[in-house]
Amino acid sequence: MSTQKGTLINKYTPDYVIFDLETTGISPNYDEVIEISALKVKGGEVVDEFNTLVNPGRKIPFGATKVNGITNAMVAEAPAFSHVLAEFLDFAEGLVLVGHNIARFDMKFIWRDAEQYFGEIPQNNYVDTLQVARKHLPKMDHHRLVDLAEYYGISSEGAHRALNDCYMNQKVYECMVAEMREAHQKRLEEARKKAAETANAGTSANADQMAVNSLNNPAHSNRNQTQNENAQSEGVEVQQRPQHFTVKIRGVVERITYQNPENGYTVLKCAVKSYKELVTVIGSLLDVNVGSVLLIYGNWKVDSRYGRQFAAESWEETLPATVFGIEKYLGSGLIKGVGPKYAKKIVAQFGTETLEVIETDISRLQEVDGIGKKRIKMIRDSWERQKEIKNVMLFLQDHGVSTSFAAKIYRQYGNESLDKMKENPFQMADDIWGIGFKTADGIAQKLGFAKEAYVRLRSGIMYTLSNLADEGHVFAYQEQLIAKAAELLEAEESSIVMTLDQMIMDKDLICETVDYNTDQAEMKAIYLPAFYYAEAGVAGKLKRLAQAPAADRLWHALMDARQKTGNESLSIDVSKIQEKVHMEYDEIQADAIRKAAVSKVMVLTGGPGTGKTTTTQGIIAAYRSFGLKILLAAPTGRAAKRMTEATGLEAKTIHRLLECKPPEGYQKNEDNPLEGDVLIIDECSMIDMILMNALLKAIPEGMRLILVGDIDQLPSVGAGNVLRDIIDSGVFPVVRLTRIFRQAQSSRIIMNAHAINEGKFPDISNGKNTDFFYIEKEDPEEAVQEIVRLVKNNLPRYYKTPWNHIQVLTPMQKGIVGAANLNLALQEALNPQGDGLRRGGYLFRAGDKVMQIRNNYEKEIFNGDIGTVESVDLQERMLKVNFDQHIIEYEASELDELVHAYATTIHKAQGSEYPIVVMPVLMNHYVMLQRNLIYTGITRAKKVLVIVGTRKALSYAVRNVTVTKRNTFLKERLCET
Repeated sequence: MSTQKGTLINKYTPDYVIFDLETTGISPNYDEVIEISALKVKGGEVVDEFNTLVNPGRKIPFGATKVNGITNAMVAEAPAFSHVLAEFLDFAEGLVLVGHNIARFDMKFIWRDAEQYFGEIPQNNYVDTLQVARKHLPKMDHHRLVDLAEYYGISSEGAHRALNDCYMNQKVYECMVAEMREAHQKRLEEARKKAAETANAGTSANADQMAVNSLNNPAHSNRNQTQNENAQSEGVEVQQRPQHFTVKIRGVVERITYQNPENGYTVLKCAVKSYKELVTVIGSLLDVNVGSVLLIYGNWKVDSRYGRQFAAESWEETLPATVFGIEKYLGSGLIKGVGPKYAKKIVAQFGTETLEVIETDISRLQEVDGIGKKRIKMIRDSWERQKEIKNVMLFLQDHGVSTSFAAKIYRQYGNESLDKMKENPFQMADDIWGIGFKTADGIAQKLGFAKEAYVRLRSGIMYTLSNLADEGHVFAYQEQLIAKAAELLEAEESSIVMTLDQMIMDKDLICETVDYNTDQAEMKAIYLPAFYYAEAGVAGKLKRLAQAPAADRLWHALMDARQKTGNESLSIDVSKIQEKVHMEYDEIQADAIRKAAVSKVMVLTGGPGTGKTTTTQGIIAAYRSFGLKILLAAPTGRAAKRMTEATGLEAKTIHRLLECKPPEGYQKNEDNPLEGDVLIIDECSMIDMILMNALLKAIPEGMRLILVGDIDQLPSVGAGNVLRDIIDSGVFPVVRLTRIFRQAQSSRIIMNAHAINEGKFPDISNGKNTDFFYIEKEDPEEAVQEIVRLVKNNLPRYYKTPWNHIQVLTPMQKGIVGAANLNLALQEALNPQGDGLRRGGYLFRAGDKVMQIRNNYEKEIFNGDIGTVESVDLQERMLKVNFDQHIIEYEASELDELVHAYATTIHKAQGSEYPIVVMPVLMNHYVMLQRNLIYTGITRAKKVLVIVGTRKALSYAVRNVTVTKRNTFLKERLCET
């Protein structure tokens, strides 16, 4: 029996387990563990996680629940710590344990209970990040984990729940280590420089030795010594996973219980020979199909909650040998043209020779009743394609990469797939949507590509710029790009600089030296070419458009009248327009109509209830009274539909207006411009730089452009901040509507939106006649249950509105009250029955509400479009989605373009309005809680809004006006003469 404890160490090792406990109190003598979570880190990267609640065997004190949110109900069915601790220690593999304040707290619980349950104490060495932080950052007042997270700019969302704290602490720990390394290197260089000066003519080697001696001198502070020790990574033995015995089983996949599309974690039920019951298999088994015959290597384990399971470490797919297996395999839908019905017939005809017949003499399938030449061709083509895809899958699996990408790779490269991957795997990151640099890098490393290989560094730099574009940046400052790329690639900055120079010479990137009153006199901005030409193009085209005279008769009439009268402010008479449309405009609205009559480019902005639509109708009426041809457009289908309903004129999406036809692109451009006198675009805050450039290319210089939008909403999902930059430039006429009209003042949705925009806490008093409701829910699980009740029962019943007209909008994609989890809960409640097609962790059934998540120009369907699954064809492995009477077909391999849309993020809801909106706002969303996000979410509701959450979270969001500044020089380019 070992009673020797592990040692508290100060050395960093790249492989460790970071863990955290939640307990019933603060005493290791008599309190109990109620949650334990851990992350396994290899090479500085998280590779696995461990997370479970624990039943403490007694009631949880109210004070503990208040801190960590864990209730007695939550742990009622949880396992005892005696079971969990054994699993945790197995998970830890003897690696160094890391945690915050674990020396005085968490380790004591681990040691106490391990000795009690197992009679021995685990001997893992451990690192306490609290002690490291106190020595490394002595000037900080407090060293709580949330203080350190704030110091390093890391989100502390969900603090005081174990797994969230683990993720937070892992990032904090790596940041501290990186900072220590940097400080140590800096001191070494300074000491070397000083030693060299002292040695004068001494050699470099002598100077280096003197520098090291200098740093080792006891005169240096204890803090420096500690930093030095923490910063060391060379010479530390990296603990490897112990070798162990592996079991092999062979089984037929009967059903897929669960799949996580992000990490591939899968739970299968397999029929295995000699086992009466179906065997539960867990592990990374993404893209396995029902009916597949798998040879699986791994080990048995007993889960305290789910019982005996087989944990897969690796697997390979084999062709089935039994009649039952062959029927399952063919009937799985893997082969197009063969569903369960025909699989049964084919196997009845050919038995165990079925697969050989398909492989060598497929024409014999005509012997099966109902199978003709057309179906045989479909089966042959699908069989050949599946064989090639299987080769790609096996190649990926051999190189430790998820096989979920096989169909995409094959669709892109066909029979050249393997050659392309071997030649330059990084090309996939450029060519294939959904395959990023990290996936390609994983394959490349297995193929032996060096870390400093040019193709790798080039791809990493492109990936870094693309990531910045996803965050809204049009370009990267050179220093910013080099630092981020070096971190991603784990390469020397000098190598990044050399690669960057070559990419600029090859015109893969564009470098512009700028001086736009930035903090530094001159800075280098690095652009992906498409973004550079878009930004420069938008600025140039807008200025040229504004300076050129309009070609319509209203313009000529007004300019002639101004010349004759000498009145440079002369415009149309708005009173005549009012008589014509039977509408009375206030002075600001009338000014907007007058400005629109004499402007080539104009912006109309304002919040809800301020009359943007009414003013736009007045501008249209003024133009039409002079016979002008008007084009209307908006970024999304829903916004275009709303525009049509408001104006009585046809409005199109911008993509359809520009006649987007893949692969050629937009048919409307400089050579084939739009035809008309005026183009009015609504919801302009959504337009990113690339789309605005494409739009402006198609506008002839004689046409007018009116931009309408709410500047206080979220900026575009894509790169740029186009509408704000245009307004802030001061180059074009801008009319801002501020008065809330009387009829709008009766809507608490509108009044609260304006209050939030002014930084005031909204009125959440509820009431019988209000359209703005608030339900207090602090526990995330309870919030989810409440949202399901509201959408399924309460709101449809009270407002006589079908559930599919109710939209749940949430600040985040992940987490308990994130869109992904809410969709699972809502689908289970609203559409739980029926067969469907599975892709990753999603099961798509007829009746499901879904959203397209990428622009697909070939199908003419775009990011953010919402539709309903109309039908599912299991035999053909296809489904059809109805997007506002636009029916789109998807093959099973294309389903990664869809997600469920019972709930969606507020970002994805831009430009849309819904009769009823339910919006969770909890501190779990901490990292995303900002004023413009909540404002945007509230203004999506047309009839009723229900907020489910806490006052604290809502208050925090209202106060938080911190918006990340986007790298864009559109405003500065517009101001240039």
